[in-house]
Amino acid sequence: MADPGQAAFCSTLVIEGQRPRWVYRSEAINESDSGWRFIEGNESDEWLNESGHCVMQHLGHLPTRWPELDGPLRDERVRSAWRWDEARAAYVEVKDWTPPD
Repeated sequence: MADPGQAAFCSTLVIEGQRPRWVYRSEAINESDSGWRFIEGNESDEWLNESGHCVMQHLGHLPTRWPELDGPLRDERVRSAWRWDEARAAYVEVKDWTPPD
């Protein structure tokens, strides 16, 4: 399981309360980074790349708000990806997508 003391990059839309609909794990960029990324899903690449639209958030906060994240966060593989499936009310693994470097 991911260390809740580590941080993850989050879209500010997620920080403001929108459910993360895309969750993936990249290579960590430093010791405090878990590698996890949480995106609402409607952000453009341009928007995400603008200063202040992605921030570091402690991992422990996210599954507290959305307990369904517990499953993906148990996956320790780098390059794993998950999407929110509204019909199942669960995160499902995405096997045909590779997170960006």
